[in-house]
Amino acid sequence: VPLTNVHRFFSIDEADGDPDDRRKSVELESCLACHSTLSFHSGNRNDDIDDCVTCHNPRYYSTRNNKSVDFKVLIHTLHGDEEQVDYPGNLGNCTACHTDDGYTLPLASTVLGTTVNPGNDLQDPRDDTVTTPTTAVCSSCHDDAVATAHMTSNGGSFNTTQAAIDSGQVVEECSVCHGTGRSADVTEVHDIP
Repeated sequence: VPLTNVHRFFSIDEADGDPDDRRKSVELESCLACHSTLSFHSGNRNDDIDDCVTCHNPRYYSTRNNKSVDFKVLIHTLHGDEEQVDYPGNLGNCTACHTDDGYTLPLASTVLGTTVNPGNDLQDPRDDTVTTPTTAVCSSCHDDAVATAHMTSNGGSFNTTQAAIDSGQVVEECSVCHGTGRSADVTEVHDIP
């Protein structure tokens, strides 16, 4: 019998118990415009972005293939890899998939770094090695030595912890140049209509 997942948000740290809404950077309709259904992956239970991010989140790391399956890395990597996927549109047009404010910088302060090494305790994310959030997104396409050096010289890290990010020991400065209205605004450098 075909079933679709049902989900509900809940709070683990809000005094009133009310959950914060998940940050919406993409809408399902954008995915379906090209794919028509997402049930080709994980059966018919996942035609809902909120269900997708249950697994495809910054903390989930596949020990099977030693890679992050975080959406902000995975989706950009898959669609940008011409050997695996023949993306039918302009890869630089963020609005083909993203909401109007779902690709601009700075990212929300609640966006987590992407786990790239789960550490010794797979149940405890505190010992995870992470890539800083903006660097994780951008390096999924911009991955050559020059781009990597640019990111790291501006506060991005491929080898830090979430605690270092949260405490301000590691601070990405990407939005100084790539933020909305700045000299190299993502919208401008990606030539988004």
